[in-house]
Amino acid sequence: MASAFKQIFKVDKSNQGTYNKVMAAFHTISAMTQTNDRKSSDVRIYCDNDATDDKPGDGKRWQRAPDVPGSRGCQDPVETLAQTYKYKDRPDEATDQNPDREVITVCDRTFSLPAPALLSAYPEREDFTKDTLVDMDDLLSLTLFHEFCHLTKVINIPGGNEGEPNGWYRVATLDAADAFDAADSFAFLGLSAILNQRNFRIASDDKKAKVGEIEWITPPERPETGGSKSKRFSTFGTSASEKLKHAFSFKTRSRRRAVAFTT
Repeated sequence: MASAFKQIFKVDKSNQGTYNKVMAAFHTISAMTQTNDRKSSDVRIYCDNDATDDKPGDGKRWQRAPDVPGSRGCQDPVETLAQTYKYKDRPDEATDQNPDREVITVCDRTFSLPAPALLSAYPEREDFTKDTLVDMDDLLSLTLFHEFCHLTKVINIPGGNEGEPNGWYRVATLDAADAFDAADSFAFLGLSAILNQRNFRIASDDKKAKVGEIEWITPPERPETGGSKSKRFSTFGTSASEKLKHAFSFKTRSRRRAVAFTT
């Protein structure tokens, strides 16, 4: 974990200022709790491919107005898997809706990619040295962790623009200052922690790490592949993964159904 921290944020884990900022984000996400009180929720996660109404009106919650100029949200057919909206919810002041609510919308493209969406799709004894971090760029848990880092109460990292560094190749080449402004930096550190639980880590050699190579922490005598599927993993850790279980199994495309959280 210490080597991954240095590879991603370009400073040692012993740097307290850097370490505390990173851990504060992880603790905030871990402390999020699912709620049935949608009106007062701080965050809602929709699986609606960015559905909107052309005109606001009674009973209409969405407006066709992107938060970031130039952002296409889920209408981007190439790169966008999900997007966080900080001003998309604009309830009437007379209602009891949370005026500071933020919304994460998950795009249809997330569920149509050929690569596995969850680590649970990989066998428990998978030899990840045959894969790279680039192969995991589109994991749903990685995507959600990335979006959580855009939330105001987590890190409030700006996002939704074409220059945002997404994917391992871009994260690996960031300098120390830019790494803190990249949501994927935090997401890949979380993924690294989960790989550690499976006895793998990001390659310790810098050149190999930059291309996303993965190595054993303690190499087995004879690496095995296949076997039974593992229990569900996510970059959030065990307890937070349980809290987010519905977010990882969306089947509906209705914007009237959502998972809501308080922070």
